[in-house]
Amino acid sequence: MAKQREEELKQRNLTVEEQRKQQAALEALQKQIANLKHETDEKQRQKLIELQQEAERLKREQEALNIPQEPEKKSSSVFVYIAIAIVVLAVILKEKNKEKPTPQPKVEEVTKQSPTAKPVEIPKKTEQGKIFTNSIGMEFVLIPAGSFQMGSNEYDDEKPVHNVKIDKEFYLGKYEVTQKQYQAIMGNNPSHFKGENHPVEQVSWNDAQEFIKKLNEKEGKGNKYRLPSEAEWEYAARANTSTKWSFGDNESDLKNYAWYGANSDSKTHEVGQKKPNGFGLFDMHGNVWEWTCSDYEKYSESNHIKCLRYRNVNKSLRGGSWNSFADYCRSSSRNYFSDRNHYDGFRLVLSLFFHDS
Repeated sequence: MAKQREEELKQRNLTVEEQRKQQAALEALQKQIANLKHETDEKQRQKLIELQQEAERLKREQEALNIPQEPEKKSSSVFVYIAIAIVVLAVILKEKNKEKPTPQPKVEEVTKQSPTAKPVEIPKKTEQGKIFTNSIGMEFVLIPAGSFQMGSNEYDDEKPVHNVKIDKEFYLGKYEVTQKQYQAIMGNNPSHFKGENHPVEQVSWNDAQEFIKKLNEKEGKGNKYRLPSEAEWEYAARANTSTKWSFGDNESDLKNYAWYGANSDSKTHEVGQKKPNGFGLFDMHGNVWEWTCSDYEKYSESNHIKCLRYRNVNKSLRGGSWNSFADYCRSSSRNYFSDRNHYDGFRLVLSLFFHDS
């Protein structure tokens, strides 16, 4: 019996040591992944995918190595005290129930928002959710004016959390721009993953600007179509919430709202197949990263609120893609690339009030 116990202790120590090694390896992988987050080279992007897969494998091995701890032995007197406490508590509760009548259940309206979500004050005159459809079938949802807490403490480029006021309502694309819509305006389809109703990808920021220019010319609306600013994008993505994702903080629910690394089968999918957020917008998490008109810089007083056009700096992308970790699909997550690739697309704003900066 003593020899058997000695073997068990050796095995336990071995497993604990293995867990420590696995944790160290996982932390090293996570550092490499963070360093490659903004890499544009295709070989480096492939390396990022392999590192992500290796990190997931290490996590699974860690779970397999977990050993339940032996329950702490307690004396019989402790159980006696617990039993007495339970009896006393039962008597107290019984007396309280005699004093108070049983409350009748209330029927309350069920909402989609998380209980931790902080509502944004919406002007009463705004017809939230109103849809506008343009000449090529692009649908736009009316987003109300309001204010929200922008950013997070997750990564340095998302700090600091700060209050932003969206002064005027605006229309935002209900879906990401599709390949069919892009083809109708540009006469070509550069996408890697083909499909009429899939989001267009392999478009640079300048490609998006050329699309906007031609669409405005076709519709005769001046400078009405444009990319959203980072502030507008995050405000619309959060849709009255302050949680990690528009539906809450539970990562396991992301599969219902997004095509991302865990469920995309390494490709884009048709727009509008997952659940919308509280403003009725689809694919704000995942499918393709979305270009904004804002510069990718540390948050300052207004650089993420205004559209600073024609500056020779990196532009911000939002929302995550079919290849992203869940973390990169959060409402506050930021990214950038300098050229075309099959992770990036866009959606448009149809602005009611717009002044170039």
